[in-house]
Amino acid sequence: MNFLKRTFNYLVIFGLLFLVVSFFLPRHVTLEKDIIIAAPVRVVFSQVNDFHCWEKWSAWTQTDKVLNTSYRNSGIGNNAGYSWQSKGTEQESGHISIEKSAPYDSIVMKIDLAGKTETKGSFIFSEKNGQTAVSWKCSADLGMGPLTRWKGLTWSGGLTPEVETGLENLKTVSETIVKEKQPVVELINLQDFKYVSIRKDVNAGYVSEAMGNMYNKLAGFIGSHQLVATGSPYSIYHKIGNGTIDLEAGIPVNEVVSPDEGINTGIMKSKRYAWADHIGTYETLDQTHTFIQKWITKRNFRVDDGPMEQYLTDPQSTPDTSKWITAVYYPVQL
Repeated sequence: MNFLKRTFNYLVIFGLLFLVVSFFLPRHVTLEKDIIIAAPVRVVFSQVNDFHCWEKWSAWTQTDKVLNTSYRNSGIGNNAGYSWQSKGTEQESGHISIEKSAPYDSIVMKIDLAGKTETKGSFIFSEKNGQTAVSWKCSADLGMGPLTRWKGLTWSGGLTPEVETGLENLKTVSETIVKEKQPVVELINLQDFKYVSIRKDVNAGYVSEAMGNMYNKLAGFIGSHQLVATGSPYSIYHKIGNGTIDLEAGIPVNEVVSPDEGINTGIMKSKRYAWADHIGTYETLDQTHTFIQKWITKRNFRVDDGPMEQYLTDPQSTPDTSKWITAVYYPVQL
């Protein structure tokens, strides 16, 4: 009888100690890891900002090759979400959402892993000399529960391997993109701009010659109307078929003037585009177009019109084709 009484007293004392000590344990826990990646910040940022890319580097999504995944708000940028479910792993389900995306500075998110405390996460990016410093910070509010306070003692230790693995994978993926000169596709909203343009059907075999003539005519129109070019020349491939291209060649200008015979003027309204820069000669532009088209298909976007190319490098002033930059835009909608 005395033995049972003593045992009961010990259990009560232990329970009280467990409860009292828990109130002195930290309520807020934090884990922060850093890494230097030999890649421009735009490359690294895009891999984090687009949840479709997480399967290539996140430790949480690589524990099982067969995953049921779903995305919210295209899975890219502000208010995007990513959920997954799998079997046979420690992380059978999880959800991550982006609460704030500030290109190319920071990303704030909420991470909910089944069976673990809900976590706030943030990525901070800074580029210097072509390299990007990434800081991944995770924090959690353990609340007032005694048990969760005690679990907090092992919280950072349990999360550390996953964060470190994720950062190392992010480094490998980003540096591979740079090494292999892969295009980096992002969503971008181009603002309204004033333009002059010529649109007509041209033979697919004489596009370069036709564009040259169109730009020469536009240059003459700009000069005669005392306009100022405010951006690089562009072209839009509205429709392609039967060896003919419905082609529009244009130049952004500072004012809208009355159109002339064969020359259109107006304001190009803001649209959302899937955008990537093509580096190199125009002869390989089709490779970047194909890359963007696959990116669009995987993310279930719908192409809203023909693609647009903007020629950011003047070939006459920069004869080295390896330095030519052409921005390629596909107008998209969900």
